[in-house]
Amino acid sequence: MTGTSSVLLTLSGPLQSWGADSRFTVRFTRPQPTKSGVIGLVASALGRSRQEPVDDLVGLVFAVRTEQPGTLLEDFQVSLSQDKSKRMPLSRRYYLADAHFTAALSGDPELLVAIADALMVPKYPLFLGRRSCLPDRPIGQRGTDDSPTGLLAGTAVEALNNLPLRSSETYQRRHGKEQKFRLELHADAKPGAPGAELLRDLPVSFDPRHRQYLPRATVRLGDVVIPNPHGQGASKPDLGGILGDHDPMIPMEPAS
Repeated sequence: MTGTSSVLLTLSGPLQSWGADSRFTVRFTRPQPTKSGVIGLVASALGRSRQEPVDDLVGLVFAVRTEQPGTLLEDFQVSLSQDKSKRMPLSRRYYLADAHFTAALSGDPELLVAIADALMVPKYPLFLGRRSCLPDRPIGQRGTDDSPTGLLAGTAVEALNNLPLRSSETYQRRHGKEQKFRLELHADAKPGAPGAELLRDLPVSFDPRHRQYLPRATVRLGDVVIPNPHGQGASKPDLGGILGDHDPMIPMEPAS
């Protein structure tokens, strides 16, 4: 594949948690996946140990689109010391329930192909931010006739701007009053860029003996606007061939 290309990651599951600057007894989650979390996931798929460098992965451009924002969930956890002789302090952990995101990485084509292959057959189990958060579908994207490698043409932002709606049909129907969805799009930015926010989620090392992270500038770009196929005013499916003239709601109407 020539030119700039991107690899997509589908991040969907019952629970997700993407921490940044969270330590000790309170573990918050960001409203969307962090770059450190996604890079850690990719490193696991590639089979890298926590001690191996991730400089090449950090150099990839990162962007993420919110398909379903999910609901913030607070959980209280109690644990014991390793020898079970002492009770540890109560901790509060936050999760996103029923959220769905699409992340994209762009950069070195050979590295992206390796990532795309690894996401389909990961060397280590993949999690959505924490080990207790399992994905509910494959994170990688299979190759097609048009793209045997599974990569999409364009930068990470371009790929997410051109992507069709990916939220569940149930979610679309639940928000039927909305004729269009406005999907948040966040991406890497240069420090000092207008509207940029600094997050300490750029990994230097995942080694548990000395984890290191640097600040990363991220910015919310213009929302991706996509029509809701199940919104009010959208064309309804023709069920005549299935139900004929039968109206299943007739028995519910009061007798005249």
